[in-house]
Formats: sequence, structure tokens, C-alpha cells
Amino acid sequence: MSTHTADCCTGATETLDILDDASLAKLHIAPVPAEPTSKRRRIARESKSSDFIDGEFLRGRIPLAWLARACRLPGQSSLVALAIWFLVGLRGRKDNLNLTSATMRRFNADRFLKTRALKSLEKVGLIKVERNERRNPVVTILDDDDPGEFLRGPIPLAWLSRACALPGHTVSVALAVWFLAGLRDRKTNLKLTTATVERFNIDRSLKTRALKALEGAGLIKVERNGRKNPIVTILDVAKASAGKVLAQPQSPGPSMPPPLSDQAHA
Repeated sequence: MSTHTADCCTGATETLDILDDASLAKLHIAPVPAEPTSKRRRIARESKSSDFIDGEFLRGRIPLAWLARACRLPGQSSLVALAIWFLVGLRGRKDNLNLTSATMRRFNADRFLKTRALKSLEKVGLIKVERNERRNPVVTILDDDDPGEFLRGPIPLAWLSRACALPGHTVSVALAVWFLAGLRDRKTNLKLTTATVERFNIDRSLKTRALKALEGAGLIKVERNGRKNPIVTILDVAKASAGKVLAQPQSPGPSMPPPLSDQAHA
């Protein structure tokens, strides 16, 4: 260790201790204690975006071309299609998917609808079904290699379950809203154009009715401004509320007309 005397601007002198390499090596600097693991995990959770989903969800990256074809099918085939893709995310594969009635109930579909919808989806080449008497059908997804656009996730299952319980083809409009959310990377200020909902086989009249139904169920908030396209914000839904909604029977109701393809065959 050496000393050095320096004159300051005030005329006073100050002695500075300068440590050489040998002296520095003898110093012991206590390490900074690390944060407890539990605290680090809590901070990591809090630092995530508000889109963090605690619970089950539809994982997403569903090819839009595949999903649009499912939405064109009659009845509620889109509910069964969503249940199949939910299993894809859950199992991490697109084949050998055991489609149980318990899974279907989470999408507000009974076993009779499941049977009809599987036939429709298989007929248009979207899935392959292995059937064994008195056993659950085993499903494989086909024709999903389209390199185009996707419905991105994650979509909270509690939110989606409530939308599936709404009448008619409201769930198709819900999917259009989530498609925009993935495209814009936000859940607010989503301009829902007629061109967008038409990709899900929904016309302007049904879009208006479906938005009212979704808003009434507490799933979205809609800003309307005359003849301009509505601006939609997706709202969070408590997981505990999903069970009550799923208990409601599915009924198309007179206020919800069939989608475009059904009207064309009428």
C-alpha cells in the first residue's frame, strides 16, 4: 500500500490510500446474498405481461384455412373442432387423440353433437376418425400444413367455454376476435371488420347479434360509432364462472340465423 498527497482547489491537502494488486488480493468482499427462489419466481410472474394465463387454455396456432372450413360446416361442428385442437395442445400431438364426452362437455357439446360433427369434419377431409363400438373415437387431424395465417393462442378455456355456450354461431365471431388479437398482438382496440368475420363464414347481420351476445356474457366490451366498424376489447373471465355457463343447454334460438353456407343451401 502506498500514499499520495494531493492539493485540492481549496488549498487543503488530502491523503489517499492506493492499494496495489497484492493488497487487493488480501481483501475479502462478502458476496451479495441471492434472492430466495420463491421470491425470484414471484418477481418473474409479476414481470410477465397481463396476458399471462393461469389455468387451462387453447394453445393455438390453428391454421386459419383449416378452422375456416370447420366454421363453414352446418350445426355446431366448430365446437367439436375446437375440442380436438384443445387436445392437440394438451397432448402435444395431432394423432391418436381420444375424444371423450367429458372433453366435449367443456365446449358445451353432447355426445350426439360429437357424433354428427365428427362425420362432417371427416367428410371434408379435416380429420380421420377411428371408431370402436362403445369406445371413444380416436381422432387424427389432417390437412393442417397450410403455411398461411393462424389462430394464435393462448385462449383461456374459461373464456372459450362461455362463448361456446352462447346461441347460434356466436363462437365463430369469438374466434374472429381472437384471431385479430393474435394478429395485432393485443386484446384492446380491435377493429372487427365484416371482411374479417366473413373469413369465419359470418355475415354482417350475424356479427352484430353475436357481438351483443358476447358483450352480454361479459366476454368483450364493444365501442360502437355509427356506421363504422365496432372496436372490441377482450375482457378477462374468472375461471370459476365457466362451470355455470357450461350447464346451460345449447339452443340456436330464433335471433341467431344460420351462417352463410347454411343460408346458401336454404
